[in-house]
Amino acid sequence: MNTISKTLRVCALCLASASLLALTLGTQLHAQNTDDLLRYSLLNPSGSPRFAAMGGAFGALGGNFSTLAVNPAGMGIYSHDEIGMSMSSTTMYGHSNYYNETHYDNETKINVPYGGAVFVWNSKDTSGALKRMQFGVGLNRLNDYTGAYLVKGFNAQSSYMEAVAAENQGAVVPDDRQDGTLNAVGGMAYNSYLLNNPDAVGNFSTMLAGGGLNQSKQWYTSGHASEWNFAMSGNLMDKLYFGVGLNIPFIRYHYNSTLSETELNPSYYTYGDDTTRYRFSGYEVSERFSVSGNGISLKLGLMYQPLPYFRVGAWLHTPTLYNLVETYTVQFKSDMELPRDAQGNTLPGATNGETKSEYKYDVTTPLRAGLAFGFIIGKYGVVDMEGEIVNYGGMRLGVGDDRAYEKAVNATVKDRFQVGGTARIGTEWRAGIWRGRLGYVFNSNPFRGRNNSNSWFNQTVSAGMGFAFGRWNLDFSVAHYLQKDDYYLYNLVDAATGKPLVQAANLLQNKFVYNFGFSVKF
Repeated sequence: MNTISKTLRVCALCLASASLLALTLGTQLHAQNTDDLLRYSLLNPSGSPRFAAMGGAFGALGGNFSTLAVNPAGMGIYSHDEIGMSMSSTTMYGHSNYYNETHYDNETKINVPYGGAVFVWNSKDTSGALKRMQFGVGLNRLNDYTGAYLVKGFNAQSSYMEAVAAENQGAVVPDDRQDGTLNAVGGMAYNSYLLNNPDAVGNFSTMLAGGGLNQSKQWYTSGHASEWNFAMSGNLMDKLYFGVGLNIPFIRYHYNSTLSETELNPSYYTYGDDTTRYRFSGYEVSERFSVSGNGISLKLGLMYQPLPYFRVGAWLHTPTLYNLVETYTVQFKSDMELPRDAQGNTLPGATNGETKSEYKYDVTTPLRAGLAFGFIIGKYGVVDMEGEIVNYGGMRLGVGDDRAYEKAVNATVKDRFQVGGTARIGTEWRAGIWRGRLGYVFNSNPFRGRNNSNSWFNQTVSAGMGFAFGRWNLDFSVAHYLQKDDYYLYNLVDAATGKPLVQAANLLQNKFVYNFGFSVKF
């Protein structure tokens, strides 16, 4: 493809996709985007082994500390003080298919998903409506971010550099008088001659337009979202249970990736006039970022037991407001010769570079509300079925130093996301000291226009067992998290057809969480 056609192609792509790219790529002036908002809003609570084994379906059952993650009224079932904690091991297996190539990767982490105490006050007035009150404090895990993927394939359609060129439309190039306004990757790509000088209207082009490259991206994630729970509940006539929880959630998230593009056979390219030639073999971009911060939220809940064998529960979670700090590092390295001028002198530039940044921003997660039905089958078992509604379109980003960017991201959230929810079902059966448990969780698709289960789904199947030795309980669970998603290494569309110029990588996540813990009543 000649230089003129390359330039025209990128110009058209800029007009069609620059606004989307500014919101969805991680290598821009702002590192925050809609993917970050969804990461902190889509929850998969784990908590105690009993809670995890039953899929977290405790909204109308209670009697477990981790019920505070769903319905704080469930703590009203307690009649004795209790403490407990657990340890878990998470192993994630990542599977990808990209341009008909399949690859695998895996990662294992050790966690503490739960630890807490409940203190019970029993009323001495046996004729009064208030039978007892409970006070709880402790920690529950809301989500686990352990992940690992390897995506590789031959792309004959496009190059990541075309996306970098498009997202830098209108940027000022650096010179001896100014640093320029290219983003992190764009600046280093420009210094390495992978981006050409902009045309008269500010459109950049790249010699790699049109693809024909081996592409690879490997990334690892770790961390978690957890919350400190400070809750109070009460029991009225052993019929009505109420609870309120003040929660201090916190996020620790780490991401490390390397994206590379290489030529099948190292090629020579021209720069400026046709006599200046240089060899190019490939390049790689490495990104690292860590996010940490705290938030605050309030949870309200009720449970009512009209019949000895039936309970109904309801709850409301206010939006969580997080104050987050993100440190971001991007490194660029290319395997190439810098071009020379007509006199044979090497032009100024660099084949390596690194940029570090820090961002402070706010994230507001959506309001959540749920309803549950619980069935008590004598002393033999329990069943809980529940649903929760979440308006993912209500996610919000706050960037105090750039209101225009904040407004653009939040407008994109409204366009991309819809009302979704979670369905959970769990059961426990007892025989002597033995307890057997099963659970299932289904998270609906949060994206508009992606209701096809082939492009996104998220579900969990769990099982476990426990042993009750008087005041002591020993519990074990295993949960299998299965998630599928279509992932684009970058966003680039054809201006004429609106179709992506890069194939989605089909990602499949198999995550196994093994949880072992204890609790003791006093």
